[in-house]
Amino acid sequence: MLNVSQEAVLRAAANRIVPADEYPSAGQVGAVIYVQRLLDRDLPHRWTELTEGLDRLDLAARVANQTDFAELSSDRQDAVLVQQENSPHADDRAFFGWLVEMVLESYYADPANGGNRGAVSWAMIGYDPRIPGYEPTDIAQDGQ
Repeated sequence: MLNVSQEAVLRAAANRIVPADEYPSAGQVGAVIYVQRLLDRDLPHRWTELTEGLDRLDLAARVANQTDFAELSSDRQDAVLVQQENSPHADDRAFFGWLVEMVLESYYADPANGGNRGAVSWAMIGYDPRIPGYEPTDIAQDGQ
């Protein structure tokens, strides 16, 4: 389970990985719920990796900017993410890649999995999920 700070870092990072334009950002359409469900259901052994990675991302923001990652401007958040992507530490680079993968999955997933609220990314790419016997479901959301 994520603490409040880790959840804020995840949501803020998701908002930078898939930022809002004419469509909502990944954080706005359920990335936090998707990632938590993914770990709960399929990857429970990776919870520590997620929480420690989010903590390292937040620490990098505080070291470079004297404030939490979630409180930074989008430009400064991008700079911290690029720093993690190009870190000399393999753990930071691996975490960054995994984070991007999970956020992108959340954005394009079936809404029943917790991300892609309202099937916004499907609408964005012109995908029509109306196939015989299938109804996408909207789920309780994370307040964003």
